[in-house]
Amino acid sequence: MISWIKDNFRLKNFLILSLVILVIVGFIKGPSWYKLIIGSQYEDVVEAKGTNIVAKKSPFKQYLFMKKVINTSNAPKALGPYSQGIMVNGMLFVSGQIPINPSTNELLKGDIQEQTRQIMVNILAILKEADMNFSNVVKTSIFLSDMNNFGKVNEVYGTYFKENPPARECMQASRLPKNADIEISVIAAK
Repeated sequence: MISWIKDNFRLKNFLILSLVILVIVGFIKGPSWYKLIIGSQYEDVVEAKGTNIVAKKSPFKQYLFMKKVINTSNAPKALGPYSQGIMVNGMLFVSGQIPINPSTNELLKGDIQEQTRQIMVNILAILKEADMNFSNVVKTSIFLSDMNNFGKVNEVYGTYFKENPPARECMQASRLPKNADIEISVIAAK
């Protein structure tokens, strides 16, 4: 029994010392040295497929990093090289929406409350395309050309978030796309 304890004590010390040496050498040689020690079988664990990064050797292949473009004809088409929304691992990032009527492709001007309603309708269309709604929104950003419109925008905005409103910032911007008076972007999560 005593010899077994001595042998196991030596083995334990040997393993601890080996681990300490590996860590020290790893700091000196850099992370690529760990591949030699831990095993080259993990070298090809991750691969890029288009815009997605997926695990090659995992039962959770499709869940490591999955990016999906969200587009709907019920919201204005993108004005440039961007998407209406991008879904990544259950998070939806909706691009800034200005008050464009998607059926006419015309920018609404005039009443800031009507402009805000149009934007919220456009955002809802994108959320629905991703099987979400306003209860999924966790963060919003509002950009105004005139901060004096804050109260009127807030009245309309508040009707869409009656319970547990998302985090938000609101700021004045010197100029918005197409000289719009307001732009709103959101982040939502499933």
